[in-house]
Formats: sequence, structure tokens, C-alpha cells
Amino acid sequence: MMKLVRIFTPITTLVILLMLSTIGAARVVGSAIGGDVIAYEVVRDTFRIVRNDVFLVDTRRGHVFNLNRLSNAGLPPVFSPDGEHLAFIDVQPGGGGEIFVADWTGRHAHNISQHPADDTTPIWSYDGRQLAFMSRRDDVWQLVVADVQTGALREYVTYSEEALIFAQLAWSPDNQHILYVESARLNVVDLASGRVSQVTEHNVIEPVWSPDGTAIAYGSVNSGNNEVYSVDVDGTHLRNLSDNPTRDFDPLWSPDGSRLAYVSGNSLDRTNIFVVDVQGGEARNLTNHIRPDMEPAWSPDGTRIAFTTRRDDDREVYVMRVDEGSAVNLTNHPAEDGFPIWSPDGEQLLFISSRDGDTAGLFIMNADGSNPRRLADANGIFIDVLAWRQ
Repeated sequence: MMKLVRIFTPITTLVILLMLSTIGAARVVGSAIGGDVIAYEVVRDTFRIVRNDVFLVDTRRGHVFNLNRLSNAGLPPVFSPDGEHLAFIDVQPGGGGEIFVADWTGRHAHNISQHPADDTTPIWSYDGRQLAFMSRRDDVWQLVVADVQTGALREYVTYSEEALIFAQLAWSPDNQHILYVESARLNVVDLASGRVSQVTEHNVIEPVWSPDGTAIAYGSVNSGNNEVYSVDVDGTHLRNLSDNPTRDFDPLWSPDGSRLAYVSGNSLDRTNIFVVDVQGGEARNLTNHIRPDMEPAWSPDGTRIAFTTRRDDDREVYVMRVDEGSAVNLTNHPAEDGFPIWSPDGEQLLFISSRDGDTAGLFIMNADGSNPRRLADANGIFIDVLAWRQ
């Protein structure tokens, strides 16, 4: 079973058991690793001037592999949702980046972008049949979509802004649309017709697709205060879901798409996690504590939310049932613990902890907090968990 997980990146996918050094040369490490695998990036430089480290860790055997040379561009590869293929950027002589697609072992790599201009930011469709990327063709940035099997390319919208290359792109779960943000405006490309629509006039932060691909949630300061909104993909049914005088951010859809969780508070010293029904109703303060609660994570079945809190003076990982029940301390340790991520089967939680001294570690525990154990070092500015494969 495979599950997409995210801490800091908009696009996350299944990691495969391999190490690439150059195009066409792969060292498969699957024989040394089990079936429960986590891929993560230790980010030491957010601008990537210095290469960050990418690792693969076997949660059962404890084996760790450094995957730094998956791309000569210093970027981690992007894996298709079904785990059958990967995409990576290879910098060509002269400085232009090309996007290659290979099978899950790293073999049979082929150039899918096929242009001397700079190509970057590959993202997979949810069905794994298409790959979208940004390309600087004719001295402007364009959104290009490639058919993975045939290699056929379709060019969609063009941009004049250099800054767009750092903007978020996200494919809808129904594979019909791609959203992008340009000049803080939310736009959606209809892939069938090629039509581009500006969905809202708001200044948009953190747009996220609903699980069925029919709506988008986002943060905005349009009203002079950070609020959480949702809007249908055609621009209708715009809703202010938070609608309160405090700062609201980090919208997160429930697995069934019926509710949104978000963080609310005017300062980092006082934040709570709210849950709201996207079809209407008043937002409910789920955690409701005087100390800061943050970093919510829905369980795969949508019945619980794990989160980080400072209600015990240090950072701890707690869990609550969404509909009823009190908060339960899962980590219960004087060290700093946080950033919970559920396993695909909902039986375990991954978290970051400093409990072993100065070096932060990647830890795993059962969903009830039992059997916590260190998986690997995680010493950096932050940890970007790319995927969890079970």
C-alpha cells in the first residue's frame, strides 16, 4: 500500500528502492531493504546552494541509504503515485536542465522534455500517465504536459515572470486540472480545453486541492486578516470557512473531503486547531487550549488528528478524536517532539525528536504512543518527508 505524505512540499510521491549516480547507471538496493520504507530530505539550505541530503530508511530493519546522487541538479527525484516510474532533472552541458523519466529501478531513462531550454519542476498526474513541468521556451516560462508512454508534449500557458519558477504547481486528484499561483492569484488550467481561469481575486497562500478535485482551499489576507477559504474549481461557491478576527492558516482537507482543519491564532504563543464542515456550519475549536497547538495531521480514516503542542512547556505530539474525546499525549518526553505524520495504514506515527541529545532524530511510534524508536539522524533546518511506502 502506498500513501502520499507531506510536511513541507506540495507534491509528494512514493519512493523506490534505488540509488542513481548518473543517467543509465543504477544501483538497486532493494535486496537490503524491507517493505516499509520512508524517504526524507534533510534540508540544510532552503535555497539549495548547498546540496541537501536525501535518505531512504527501512523502518523494520533500520537500514539507511544516502540517495544524494539521484540528480546532478541536487534535487530529489519525483516518483509516480503507483511507484512504477521516477522523474529527475539532469543538467546538460551549457546549463540547461532536462527532465528524464525512468522505471522504478532507474533503468531505461529517457529524456521526456526534449528541448535545449531549461526544464524544471516536474509533477506527476495522480494516475501516473502524465508529467507536467515548467519550461523556458522562446524566452518565456511555459507549462508543458508530457504523455509518459508516448512522449507527446502539449504546451499550455506562458508566463513572463521569472519568479513563477518558484511558484506552486499542483495537479488535481481527478487529473483534469493543474493549479498555479501567479502574482499571488490562483489560476486553474483545464487540460482538456487548454482554457486558463483565474479562480478568485484574492491574494492566495497555500492552495490545496480537495480529495475529489472539485474544490480548492487556500489562505488569504484579502479581508485584511488571514482567513481560510474554499472555492469550487470553476470559481463558484466561494466560502470564508474561518471568518474570525484571528490569523487563520495551514488548511488541511480531511481524507473524505467533508471537513477542513486549520491553525488559528494571532501569535505563535497562542494557536489552536479548528475543524469546519466545508458545506457550512461554524468552525469548532478542536484543541481549545491556552498553550499553542499546531501542525495538524489527519489520520487516514479521518477520525483523529495528531498535532504538536507546547501545553507541557516542551513540544509534544498529541492526538484527539475529531468528533469526541480529550487530547492524549503520545510522546510524553521532556525533549522536543513534533511534526507528526501518520503511516498509510494508520497504525504508526512518524515524528522528529531531540530526545537523544543535540542531534535531532527521525522517530517512529505506534499510534497509541507505545514503542517509540529512533530511525535515523535528522539534523538540519527542517526535514522534508517525501514519502512513506508500506
